[in-house]
Amino acid sequence: MRFKNINAIIKKELTRFITDKRLLFVSVFMPGIMIFLMYSLLGAYINGSEKKEEETSYHIAVYHLPESLATLKSLKNVEIESMGEAGQLKEYQSQVRSEKLDAAVVFSDTFDSSMKAIKEGRPTKAEEISIYYNSGNDKSKAAYAYLQSYFNSYESSLFNALDINAGGGQYDLASDENGIAKTLSGLLPMLIMTILFSVCMSLAPDSIAGEKERGTITTLLVTPVKRSDLAIGKILSLGILAMASGLFSCLAIILSMPKIFGSDQLKASMYGGRDYFFLLLVVLSTILVMIAITCLISANARSIREASTSIAPLTFAVIMIGFSGMFIPYTETTTAMYVIPLFNSVQCLTAIFAKDFRAVNCVVATISNIVCVILMTMGLAKMFNSERVMFNR
Repeated sequence: MRFKNINAIIKKELTRFITDKRLLFVSVFMPGIMIFLMYSLLGAYINGSEKKEEETSYHIAVYHLPESLATLKSLKNVEIESMGEAGQLKEYQSQVRSEKLDAAVVFSDTFDSSMKAIKEGRPTKAEEISIYYNSGNDKSKAAYAYLQSYFNSYESSLFNALDINAGGGQYDLASDENGIAKTLSGLLPMLIMTILFSVCMSLAPDSIAGEKERGTITTLLVTPVKRSDLAIGKILSLGILAMASGLFSCLAIILSMPKIFGSDQLKASMYGGRDYFFLLLVVLSTILVMIAITCLISANARSIREASTSIAPLTFAVIMIGFSGMFIPYTETTTAMYVIPLFNSVQCLTAIFAKDFRAVNCVVATISNIVCVILMTMGLAKMFNSERVMFNR
């Protein structure tokens, strides 16, 4: 192994990408920009919808509002209009259909007496509340759901046997920061794994299968450079580019998360230097594994299209591995399981973002990933030595 040769190959690959501004933008910066825009718009929509829902006022007509439900008039989101008589019901139903009214509610004359009997423990028949609404109108549907929730709460209060956390104290003792960290630990590992693999999938086919397709791989193979040096140089150079793109995409995720959660507490300062060190260690080793896998597949392909088509099915597998952190808790994963490439990365990322990781597990995962990369690099060097593989155009 000659570091001079490896360094030359790395420089060649990086120069090719850096001088091609279009390729550099699409491979490194575009994924992060798209993620930031998508998540920012999604956060704006979610927060805007919640705010709109809080400010919405429902116009409701009520016939024979019982005294026991007089609090309905004081609800912030409800504007009550009393029906003069039951004969006006059809007129109000017509207004609901024409969307001039959000809902019409009818109570029986015996409602209060029945509720009194229930409170006193005397048997009585169930009272019916008729709520007329228009399912073709979103606001009317929301008004129906709002009223239904209100009446269900009132019904529950009649049979109140237990008061759980009914006081004004704080019963959830977890800090807001820990709650946010737990949410991130379930979301970010899958996103990071998917982003990293998509970046590797866009880089490797052009670097290896593309050179075979263009015929430039022949020039490299006839130079006095060991095939192992060529394989190492390819993997390291592509790993550097994938790392740059991955870091930019991860930064875009971190910057856009506060817009989704609507929280000022979601900041980079949530995590310390130790967290970021092991995060970088795991992400870097994961990128090298993904690059090595995509390089092996690309080396066996005859064109960029064939390489991309062969790699595409692995995207689904990576997504499923990314989701594994939700089904296999990192707290139940033994240290021995951290030798499994990619799966170990998800477990480490989940634990790091949850602020509950063990350094030994991250070290084992990193060493395992590096060993895996070394073995695949040896395999790639053998493929470069095979004329049947390299010249099967």
